[in-house]
Formats: sequence, structure tokens, C-alpha cells
Amino acid sequence: DYYFLKIIDSKIKLVYTFRYIVFGSLNLNNIIDLSNIKTIYKTALITVKIKIDRDIVTSNEINLNTVSSAIDVYNILHSIYDSLDDDQEHVILLVFNLANELIGYKLISSGTIESSPVDCKILYKNALLLGASNIIIAHNHPTGDLKPSPRDLQITEKIAIAGRILDISVLDHIIYTAKGYTSIRNEYPELFAKP
Repeated sequence: DYYFLKIIDSKIKLVYTFRYIVFGSLNLNNIIDLSNIKTIYKTALITVKIKIDRDIVTSNEINLNTVSSAIDVYNILHSIYDSLDDDQEHVILLVFNLANELIGYKLISSGTIESSPVDCKILYKNALLLGASNIIIAHNHPTGDLKPSPRDLQITEKIAIAGRILDISVLDHIIYTAKGYTSIRNEYPELFAKP
């Protein structure tokens, strides 16, 4: 399946380079259409066609542009989690540009009723492929408990530290349930603070 992602022209190089590093000798022409490269570099905002996993989609499918609060994020997550099994945890990566406009999301992992693994390497690989300037991490609690676990807080801090190294801001980590949410940034702002 092909999905369309809006990417600033300077990000084209990043996507191309990153795909080359990850996949080595893979024919990049099958992933990115570079046949019209002169036109691409003349355009400030372009649409790049990338063959990627089915669980990466663009903001066009979510119909929400700018996020300014945790409730905006919750509304986005509600539409995403509606399509997922509610008896297991799922970790979602939401990707934003510098204007905090949602440009895509990816299901990072699915787990059991009480946990779902998060690999920072996989998370940030996908953030880079989607052209992230800012990200929000979310995961659901099938039990309905909105209190973050010690592991939730630990992984939040780890993701925030890695984001500082890559110059990608982690705006929040949301715990989602059908009845409400918890913003870890609001409850534990020190996890996001720069040292």
C-alpha cells in the first residue's frame, strides 16, 4: 500500500539517507519516487509517495491539524484506539511538525493486558522516517487505571532523553482509556525537563 506524507523539501534528504543506512543496498526507487527530483527541490511543500507498513497513516486520514492541548491528543487517540483490540496494550507514536500539526502516526507495539514493549530505536526510526520535529507517545491501559506505572515513568524519561539527543521534542506521554486520559507531562513535568 502507498501512503502520502507531506514533507518539507529539506526532509527528503533525511528520509533518503536514513532508508539507505537502514536497508543498505535496497533499491530506493521502489520506496521513494525520485524521477522528478528537479520539481521536488523547487517546491517548498511536496507530497512524497513512500511504500511503508500499513499501520503508518497521514493526518489526512485523521482530519485534525494543529494540536494545542492534551484533550486534542485524546480526541485523536480515541479514533485510533477504536480500531485496535481493547484487551491489550498498544503503544502509539504521534508525529508533528514544528507548528504542532499532526503529520502521521504509527502503532509501535502491541502487548498483553498489562504491558507493551517500547524499543526507543524503533520508535525514533519511525519518527525520523515520518519527518518528526515533535512527538507524543501514547499507550492504553485496558484495565481502565489512569495512574502511570513506575515502568511508564521510566520509559517516558528514557524517550525524552533520546529525543533531546536527536533534537526531537517529546511533547507528552498520554495514558489512554475509553473513559479518560492522563498526561504524564502534566503530572510529572520533571521527566521532560532539560538537565
